[in-house]
Amino acid sequence: MSLEALDQLQEKVQKMLEANALLQMEIEEFKEKNIVLEEKMNAISAQQKDLVDENNELKQEKTVWQNRLNSLLGKMDDI
Repeated sequence: MSLEALDQLQEKVQKMLEANALLQMEIEEFKEKNIVLEEKMNAISAQQKDLVDENNELKQEKTVWQNRLNSLLGKMDDI
């Protein structure tokens, strides 16, 4: 191989190594972003569960109040 061909080969190898290093850095950035997104997703999921629980409690309270109101209205009709 000529010296020129070796220089070209070395240059190509160097470019590939640099590209590989950049890709590795991108992968690390994506991993970090993924962790942040997973944490946000878990927080939102917990909030959703809390809201569903609160909604169920409010529905039960509404039912109790409706029953009380209907009972009172029934008593008023009897009077």
